[in-house]
Amino acid sequence: MNSNIHIKIARIATAALLVSGLAFFTGCSKTEKKEVITPENITSLRVNVLGSTDLIEDETSSTKGGKLANVQAAATTPAVQGELEEYKSFDAIVTVQEDASRAQNLTSASQARPGTKGRLAAVIAPGVQYRVLIYQNGTFLTSKLASSGTALDIEVAKGATYTWIAYSYNKDNSVTLPDVASTSAPTIPTGENNDLLYASGSITIPTTAGIIVTPLDITFAHKLRRIGIELNTEGMFADLTAAQITFVGNYFKKGTLDLLTGNLTGSPQAYAAIPTSSTYEQAPGHGFNDRNVFYFYSTDPAAINNVQLTINSFSIALDNSTIRTFSTAATLAPFNIPAISALGKSQTAKVDLIESPITVAGSRWARANLYYHPTATHNRYRFHHMNAQTNMRNSYWPWHASTPDENVGTADPCKLVHPVNTWKTPTPAQLVALTNTTPTYKTSNPRNINYAGTGASAPYPNGNTLTFPLNGNGAGLELLGVSLLPFSTPEYGTHVHLWSDDPTINLLNLLGVGVNYYSGRNENVIIFGEQHSAGMASTLITNINVPILNINVLSAGYKNIRCVRAN
Repeated sequence: MNSNIHIKIARIATAALLVSGLAFFTGCSKTEKKEVITPENITSLRVNVLGSTDLIEDETSSTKGGKLANVQAAATTPAVQGELEEYKSFDAIVTVQEDASRAQNLTSASQARPGTKGRLAAVIAPGVQYRVLIYQNGTFLTSKLASSGTALDIEVAKGATYTWIAYSYNKDNSVTLPDVASTSAPTIPTGENNDLLYASGSITIPTTAGIIVTPLDITFAHKLRRIGIELNTEGMFADLTAAQITFVGNYFKKGTLDLLTGNLTGSPQAYAAIPTSSTYEQAPGHGFNDRNVFYFYSTDPAAINNVQLTINSFSIALDNSTIRTFSTAATLAPFNIPAISALGKSQTAKVDLIESPITVAGSRWARANLYYHPTATHNRYRFHHMNAQTNMRNSYWPWHASTPDENVGTADPCKLVHPVNTWKTPTPAQLVALTNTTPTYKTSNPRNINYAGTGASAPYPNGNTLTFPLNGNGAGLELLGVSLLPFSTPEYGTHVHLWSDDPTINLLNLLGVGVNYYSGRNENVIIFGEQHSAGMASTLITNINVPILNINVLSAGYKNIRCVRAN
């Protein structure tokens, strides 16, 4: 055995030790001849973490991380979407899917070091602890703990060949990464609710004269099944600020990893305790804080049926810079997570959290009017958080237009609210049923029109009362997308105007198409010299366009939209 590796120390100290005849490794056979190493043939092996990958090497590669799915392929199983379920203070839809990829960043062939073969590598954050074991000719030499982002230098001998093994829990030093108990048969526990990264290979140190540094770039493979629970708050039009989830059952398993083979050994064992987590991260590649994922890990690839997830609480950031907290725990309807074909793959159960509606006159109404966010780069179809009176331009819509400045009849904008097709613009019959219900009129400013309903009260404004602020209507004139009259909001503070979804009557093709809309009024009037509060609500018909030389001229102006549930 050639014992010729140790951690880098000062050259003078090294030479002194060598001269004194100190052995490098005490584990060598006493009968084996020690190689005399001089400072001239000592060089550095520089260990660096490139990232983690799901793309396997071919069989001739000197580096292995386990056989996993090619990340460039699509997910092998289709997404399974559950029904919309109603809970005490929110609604939810659970969709389970296999993730197409766990890797995000490409190391091109030109950028890759020799032996990396242009693998797809997901960046590992700096400070993640990993451990490297070094062997030579089957004999253990050393074990070193290191951190990603900081190069680890190990002194080696030129011309020698070494076998290396690296592993990590993909955590910083807040989680203990164990050393091996046996160097001849090294194993580590997978732990509970930890990722497990693994890589191994061999490397021969060049005999180039002079001082050289030989790179050992590690790309880890994932050895466990990853299960993500995504809380998607796009349907609440807000970023998630805090959350805690737990499970009803103990669904995840742990085990032992054989570091020589890279395989899990023995039968999967249940976690010691059902996991509860308040730790989440932004959904990969999303770039916004309204999709966040809790990750859990298991050694068992089998199907997990009848999973029950409890959302203990969560908080979202509103547009007015306040926090809305949902503190009543809700256990979601059971869902199934299908089996995976190989460990190392990832699956996600996406939970779309949706504002609960208010039921009035047999329909389930949104709590606030629809608007089109003027600056957001995603999820632009939203409901106002506070349902306050507003003359925001982007909350006034042409009839059946995909955006507030689009032409009439292009789309139902309510169907574009996340999740798509959950909401729709109310029908004329739904508006008529609403006006046949007796409202109340708030007489102090800001005035509004209210309908008593059923549904969740906290933590929403107005409780379970369907409230219409007096936003009036929008007026203006556009021709071929060009504004001919400036936009204004007549009847602001006194009236409510809401669109229905479909044309009601074609007026002999002469005056265009008529559409039902809701008209409400709540204002002070003077009767015999005295001030009185006057309120009314009805459904009217308006003409939305006039054909002039086959060009539609918008004549009905702009109104608010209050969406209803599509099903």
